Amino acid sequence: MTCLRYLSQLNHQWKYVQYLSGVDVPLKTNLEMVRIFKRLNGTINAEVTEFPRERFKSAKNKKFPMPLWKSSLSSLLPRATVDAMVQSEKVRDLLSFLQNTYCPDETLWTTIGGNPAELPIPNSFNATAIYAKLLNERSKLKDNQNSSVSKVKKIWASTKNYQCFGKIVSGSCVFGIGDLENMLTRPELIAHKFYFTLEPAAYFCLYYAVRSRAYDYESQTRFQGTVYEQLPQVRMAAGAKLDDVKFHFSIN
Repeated sequence: MTCLRYLSQLNHQWKYVQYLSGVDVPLKTNLEMVRIFKRLNGTINAEVTEFPRERFKSAKNKKFPMPLWKSSLSSLLPRATVDAMVQSEKVRDLLSFLQNTYCPDETLWTTIGGNPAELPIPNSFNATAIYAKLLNERSKLKDNQNSSVSKVKKIWASTKNYQCFGKIVSGSCVFGIGDLENMLTRPELIAHKFYFTLEPAAYFCLYYAVRSRAYDYESQTRFQGTVYEQLPQVRMAAGAKLDDVKFHFSIN
């Protein structure tokens, strides 16, 4: 939150912030990301998943400050949302509560953005209604389908129908050379996670491929990112009803 407070105080007119870890690799060029951010049109882009009950067993205060939701560590937050977050006493209370839970950064973003009744901040959404719709559409989910584009979905040790070509570390996949072919066609902005100590060529080859694309004038001219306007968060912010949007679809 210290970093967000610093960014909020800057005079520079930035539009989005993406929270990342030190083992992430970009899948999009800078120009592609900028065009995607413009298509998101000021909406929050974060996963909406059920909060794992076992994560609050260590919490000293079991009274939740608001309904809790789990998301990816990496989420996309527009400036208006960040400006409101750093000024909110309820957000500070939530941060204090989460200090005694497991992986608090994975609980933060959707809990803040997904509780408009408890925390009315700009660009908030009804996580309860969205999660119910997600469950209803889950049977239609395919490998290249997603509604959160911030980060490539983790491959966990228990994940079925997904192969990790690198190595499972701390329960999730450290991507290797064999994962790159699929990675280069993903619609998400970043991939998590890559280690220099495990098939470092995977990191360098992926970085080189994205960097090379940045210098491809024709490729960068063609990429407009219009399909990202079909993401449910964007469509609902533009007035579409929840029943009329899809949460699992191909955006390749």
